[in-house]
Amino acid sequence: MSGPAGIQTIAEQKLVSEIFHQLSQPLCVLECGLELSLHHDRTATDFRRRVKVLLKAAEELHRRLRELRARDESGDVIPRRERVPAKR
Repeated sequence: MSGPAGIQTIAEQKLVSEIFHQLSQPLCVLECGLELSLHHDRTATDFRRRVKVLLKAAEELHRRLRELRARDESGDVIPRRERVPAKR
């Protein structure tokens, strides 16, 4: 995703930022929910309830990934114009 000598476009930097933003929330729900389940779910009902919430988070994560892939395939994601030095 970078050009010569570590140069990234502003669009590439925005894309990476957007990807992290789009995926962080459902991943956080999954991680925190699994941890809570390990420490607090005592009954099968508690566990089932938590799994349903986590399944919805996984489905949302998958939806967001498909959306980002579709945008990439349509060319909507990275208009290559301005170039700025890549941060290291």
